[in-house]
Formats: sequence, structure tokens, C-alpha cells
Amino acid sequence: MTTFKDLGFKIDTETMGFIVAPIQQLKTVKIEDMADTLTDRDPPATFTPEEIAWMKSTPISQVTAGENYKTNDSSNFFDLFVNDKPGGLRISGRSPSNGEFRGNIVREFIETAKSKNNGSLTVYDAFQAHITNVTKSDTFTYVINACILNYLRKNFAFNSQSKIFECLKTQLRDRLNSFGESVFNSLDELNRLSPENQELTEENQELTEENQELTEKAHEFLQNKLQEALNEAPISPELVDFLNAFEGFNEQLEIVKEKSTSFEPKSKAYIAATELFSKLDEARNRLIEGNNSIEEFKTSCATACAEAESSALKEHRGWKQVFANIGFSVVSIATLRMANIISKLTTGSFDF
Repeated sequence: MTTFKDLGFKIDTETMGFIVAPIQQLKTVKIEDMADTLTDRDPPATFTPEEIAWMKSTPISQVTAGENYKTNDSSNFFDLFVNDKPGGLRISGRSPSNGEFRGNIVREFIETAKSKNNGSLTVYDAFQAHITNVTKSDTFTYVINACILNYLRKNFAFNSQSKIFECLKTQLRDRLNSFGESVFNSLDELNRLSPENQELTEENQELTEENQELTEKAHEFLQNKLQEALNEAPISPELVDFLNAFEGFNEQLEIVKEKSTSFEPKSKAYIAATELFSKLDEARNRLIEGNNSIEEFKTSCATACAEAESSALKEHRGWKQVFANIGFSVVSIATLRMANIISKLTTGSFDF
């Protein structure tokens, strides 16, 4: 069985910084902590002061939920607004597959709240009342997003819009019960280790000398629990092959980038090397984000290498081998039936 451990997932201090606060604040979560779920922003996300001000000044009885629309990166959203009033809030239109507070759940909540509240109940207070008893699914989603996004940024420079991100998230979500329960069940022990954090308020959220040691112990405990859970999470062998193939391609890009620094800036060789890196990087990202087919990826890489081979780089040692290695890594990706894997990444349909 292949697991996330085999991919090198590591819950480090940076990732923990993304996820500890919302887990510790399960009993006192604020709407400000839910910006990543509500708006599809990368964790750790927050609302702008203008968005908070709009929510606090707008009666929910006056709010209209607009039609869904797609942005340039194909993300799905809808707007909350009041006719003839400036401002508003953009809400994620994605399906709340695990009960997250977004999409149709927000729409239904607003309609219910409007039918029951004709007075001055604000959007902020209504949302706050709804998420005070935060569901496990929201917390798990936050944890999963933080773990995967940090892993991809460190290893592949992919972002949260990539098909890889969605596929990894889907595969973890498919095991949400075992993964989530392991994390959630650690909360009691976490609170015993760090009793000062059982009732966080705005006044004591800043770490003090008195609770610093306990908090660090709690973080270490939770970090180990999360890592154990990830180490036991199975993952599709096809996706492992995909990531391994791209790891080889990424290594060649780093070599191109590093070798370009040996040239004088603005020299013909420097310009050719940086252009090669830029074109290969774009080809990779367009494939991962689902904007190019595998054939388009191969063509883009072949064209970029051919142009580089006929440039000033042909006069410098070592570049012939670089071009050969790039070609080999592209062929490796293609022969792994990446077209089929990309299709599965797009649909989220994997056979385990």
C-alpha cells in the first residue's frame, strides 16, 4: 500500500502554523477564521476590513445571493449584495462535499435566516451564530488544505488551483473518517496538555510566557498525531507515478535555472537559458492546471528545447546533456499514460 508518507509529506512548523489555531479554537471559532472555506482563499486566509465592516453593517434580511459565475481560473463563486448599497461578499460556489459552509449551504442558510429574521440581525452575527459550533468537516478541510498546499509549494511549486491539488485533496477526503477522527480525538489530550487554551478569547490569544511551554507541548503532540494520520492514508499508485515523473522534470528545470546563473546577465546565453526555463515552466503548469493536453505539453517542451539548442547555449559545455535529460523526462511523463491520469485528475475518479 502506498501512503502519503511515501510522497514525503511532512507536517512541519510552517504547516502547523496554518492549522493549529482553528483546531484549538473549535469552541470559540470566529467568522474571521472561516475565510478560506467561505471564499476559497488559500489558507491561512482572512477577510478584509471592508468585508468585515459590510457583514457587520448589513441586515441579513436585505441580502441577495446572486447567480453563480466562473472566474478566469474557472473557480466558481456567487456574490452576496444589497441593491443600491456598495460593497458585498464573494462566496465560494463549490459543492460542500463534506458539509463545509459554502455553496448551496450558504444559499440555503441565508434564505432560512431571512424568513426568520425581518429585523436588524446582521450577516456577521448570523454567520457567527451558525459557525460557533463548528463542524468537524470544516476543521478537517482546513487541515487537509494546509497540508497539501504546503507540500506542493515546497516540492512542485503548484498552487491550490492545480488539478494535482484537487486530486490529493479528494484522495485524503475519501479517507476523511479515519484521518479526521484521529485528529479530532486528539483534542481532549491537547486540551489537557494546554489547559490555558481551552477557552481562548480575543484578550488571551497572544502567547504569553506562562503558557508558552504548554502550548509548544500541545503543538508537538498535535503535529505527531497529524503526521501519524497522514502516514496511514493510502494514495493511488497512479498519482504517485505522476508526481515522481514530474519530480524528474522539475529537477531538470532547477538545473536550467541554476546553470543560467553562470552567464553574464543580458548575455545571449543568459537570455536563452532563462527563456527555456520560462517556457518549460509554463508548459508544466498548463498541463497540471488542465489547460493543455499531454500532446500540447510534449510539443511545447520540444519546441522550447529546439529553440534553445540552436541558440548561444550550443557553444557552452553541458547543455547538450541537459536537453537530452529534459527530453527523457518528457517522454517518461508521456509513457506513463499521463493523458489518462490527467483525465482522472480532472474528474477525481480513481480506482484504488
